[in-house]
Amino acid sequence: MTSITLTASKDVTLSSPWVDYGTDSAYVGDDNGTLYHITCVFGGCTTTLDWSYSVISGKVLTGPVWDQASQAIL
Repeated sequence: MTSITLTASKDVTLSSPWVDYGTDSAYVGDDNGTLYHITCVFGGCTTTLDWSYSVISGKVLTGPVWDQASQAIL
């Protein structure tokens, strides 16, 4: 079990992580409209916050989903 700090000022209340098992990474959104990409979620390496992207500032995000048609995280 491991934990990682996404942001010091906002919680994650409605966004369950979406796990990409093929790349050992996960995506999760916070309560301020930011989506995060986390690498090495299953161990064997150091869990790292890879990048973040502001989707819609000030809004609580729900769990991200994979769109097969566009091959993108939504």
